[in-house]
Amino acid sequence: MIKITKTKLSEILELLDKKDLTSKEIYEELGIPKENLWIYLNTLLKKNRIIRLNDKKPYVYRTMNFEEDLKKSYIQLSNFSIDLINYFEKNDSIQKKKLRELINKNINDIDKMIQINKFLELE
Repeated sequence: MIKITKTKLSEILELLDKKDLTSKEIYEELGIPKENLWIYLNTLLKKNRIIRLNDKKPYVYRTMNFEEDLKKSYIQLSNFSIDLINYFEKNDSIQKKKLRELINKNINDIDKMIQINKFLELE
């Protein structure tokens, strides 16, 4: 049984921060034996630090930037929301009010998800 070290986990995360890689590319780059690499990758998967893209083989691994992904979603939602508000502003004030309520709820949900993620990282 191998001892899982934070150093190796950090090396894998640093590598995946630069680009998405297959397990073969990771072990070739870091020199971690295949058998041990699976243990490291599974550890990172269970901790939600990386994700595996299963849409094609060989599988590709990517770091999980939860907060950053939420911020991007937040910006996209905000831009889309502004466009919708402008549209409804010209057409229907009742729809505009409903839309603002929906947008505010989604923004609050994103903020809650960020807080939950921060709490889980403390564990």
